[in-house]
Amino acid sequence: MNKSIFLVFCLLVVAGLLFVGLRTGEQNQDDNPLVGDTSTSVAASTSPFADTDFAEVVLNADRPVIVDFTATWCPPCRQLKPILHQIEEEGLATIVEVDVDQHSGMARTFGASSIPNLLFVVDGKVYGRMVGLQSKKDLVEKLRKVKGQASKPAQGNSNP
Repeated sequence: MNKSIFLVFCLLVVAGLLFVGLRTGEQNQDDNPLVGDTSTSVAASTSPFADTDFAEVVLNADRPVIVDFTATWCPPCRQLKPILHQIEEEGLATIVEVDVDQHSGMARTFGASSIPNLLFVVDGKVYGRMVGLQSKKDLVEKLRKVKGQASKPAQGNSNP
């Protein structure tokens, strides 16, 4: 009896691994909403993503940056995309998309374990994070707060 339960368990694990491998390995680019997008997007860029690209776009930006850790299979991420596009079109922030399936190391580095996961970066420093689907109103309010935090002088012991 115990051997048959173990065998069924093993078969289920193998089937699950095969299913996950097929879902991530055989995605058709025609079905990918990020392909062909012209916004500033790491996931949609035609050249391979590199850390130097991230530094150039995010750390050296002249306005706030929202780094959007996302995935093509994530429904809330797809719902958030047009909202972020509006924010970028209005000049409130630069939006950079990082596909967590393609750049899992970067997602781990920035602690993006749930998606959508938004980092708010000003002058190369992370000033905030929001996880999950957000309204435009909440995102704009967060940007306002982040800009305020970034404009405050650093508090510390200053010796004349």
